[in-house]
This record gives sequence, C-alpha cells and structure tokens, in this order.
Amino acid sequence: MAERKGRLKTENSTGRPGPGESAALFFICLVFYGAFAVIDGPRLFPDSQSYISMGITREPLYPLFLALLRRFADAVGWQAAPFSSAPAPYLFLAAFLQSILAAYAAYLLGRRMAERMHERVSSRVMLYLAPATLFCVALLNRFAAGRGAAYHVSILTEGISFSLFVLFVLRCDRFFEAAGRAGKSDVAARRRFVMQAFLVWLDLFLLLSLRKQLAVCAVTLCAAAFVIAATFALPKSMQRSGSARNCRGRGAAGLRIFLAAVCVSALALVSSTGLDLIYNRVLRGSFMQRTGNSEGMCCTLLYTARESDAELFADPSERALFEKVYAEAYAKGSLYE
Repeated sequence: MAERKGRLKTENSTGRPGPGESAALFFICLVFYGAFAVIDGPRLFPDSQSYISMGITREPLYPLFLALLRRFADAVGWQAAPFSSAPAPYLFLAAFLQSILAAYAAYLLGRRMAERMHERVSSRVMLYLAPATLFCVALLNRFAAGRGAAYHVSILTEGISFSLFVLFVLRCDRFFEAAGRAGKSDVAARRRFVMQAFLVWLDLFLLLSLRKQLAVCAVTLCAAAFVIAATFALPKSMQRSGSARNCRGRGAAGLRIFLAAVCVSALALVSSTGLDLIYNRVLRGSFMQRTGNSEGMCCTLLYTARESDAELFADPSERALFEKVYAEAYAKGSLYE
C-alpha cells in the first residue's frame, strides 16, 4: 500500500496525470463529442449512400462497419433512434460509436502530451490544451466550414479516419520510443516493442482499409524511421555517447527502427489488399479490388479516346461496351477535343 501511494505521489508530481485527472479528461472528451451525436445526430452527405449500399468503388472497412450495425439494429428490433430523427437507427449508433472513438483519441492525445512534459504545471496545461485543439477542429467543421457537420458524426470514412489518424501518430511515437529501448538483454522492452509494432500495424491496416489514399501514412512512417536511423548513425552520436560501443548500440537501434517500420508498412499494405479481395469475393463473387483504385486512369483513357480505338478490342462484347460508353460520353460532350 505504501509503495502504491508513493508511486501515485510520484506520478502526480511529474508529467504523468493521476487516475482522477485521466478520468476527468476522458469524461470531458466523451461529453463534448457525444453532444454532437445527441444534438446533430448522424449527418448524411452525397457520398454516404455509396457506403451504405456497399458500392464497388469503396474500400471495405466502413461499409462493413455500417452493415454490422444495420444487422445488429435489425436483430434487436431497434425501430427508432433516441435523441435523433435519423432515417435509420443504426446510423445514430454509428455516429455515437464514432463519437466515442473521437473522445478516446482526444483523451490519449492529452495524456501523451502531458507525459512528454517534465514539469507539473506545463504537464497539466498540455493535458487539456492538446484535446482542445481537436475540439476546435470539430467546432470549425460544425459552425464555420461549409460542410456544417463535425467529422465524427458524418456517415463518411472521415467519421473514423480522422480519429484513427490521431491514434496512429500516437502509436508511432510510442513505437519509436519502444524500439530505441529494445536491447538484446531486456526481454520486457522487446515485448513492449513488439506490442507497439502490432498496434502501429493495426492502426495502419484500418486506415488503409478505410481509404487507400492514406497509404501516405505508411510512406511517412518509413521516412520518419529512416530519419531517426540516420540520426543515430551520425558521427555526433559517437561523440556524445563517449564510446564506440554505445555508438554501435545506437546504430543497431536505428536499424531496428527502420526495418521494423518497413515490415509493418508492407504487412499493412498486403493485409489491407487481402481484405479488399476477400470482401469482394464474398460480396460479388470475384477476387477484385474496388474499382476506385483504377477509376481515375479509366476516366482519363475514356476522356482522350477516339472512335477508332474500338478496333483495339478483339472481344466483340468488350468492343460493344466501349462503343456504347464512347457514344454516351460523346453525346454529353465529355470527351477531349
């Protein structure tokens, strides 16, 4: 008991917030984000229907999320959503769960920023200031931006991806920290490193399964790992460390960080592609990725096509399809002249 009190006293006198402060912060975040779900309810946009109908142009994660909630609402016989005039009760549940995720991301951001501070006053300031920056994003989107809705109540991938991106950045911070401490003799540190690597992979996998454009997160992770590894290998590191042995240890840590980042990114890309293939195989009977991956290229080819390009298709059915699409685009004036 005395040891536990001493540990709590130490936490409260340094950057780490105590249990009471953490609970208060999470409650504030939950009330703030939950208020949007209660007052505004789920907000639909022109793209929302393509997620609800599990359109072929969309990545699988968000349509699956909505489909599971729809099945749940049907299974329990939920006919009307509380506090909301949502067209379907499961959409209110989606907005509410997205609000909880947003609150959790803001809470973890506040805790992590507080832990980074080594002085009590600055720690407590950052504990509440960091989540306040995310609050401002929600308020700006709701009251100042043309969209007129906060991300976390939107029936769009943004409803989840913004919060997951915040979590991804925080996971990367802990991942780099754990990788630098995962020496050969410290089994506990290596276990923490493996756990953080798994969490980074999970966040990256979810982001890629929401929007393939978020592959930039994988590129950023590898670039950041390369910069850290290069920093560890600089001659200044040898001078500061005071010995070549310590320098070799830092170099090994840098290499470990970079290789782990590359492996995590590659695994996330492969696993998200696998989910695409399996999702479309089950839903549409064919192993394929969403058509949105090649939609831009196909539109460009059609935009610059000529009627004579029909001769490029040996298959009569493909040639007929091209001629039909070309004729419709020509009639609407959608071709390059």
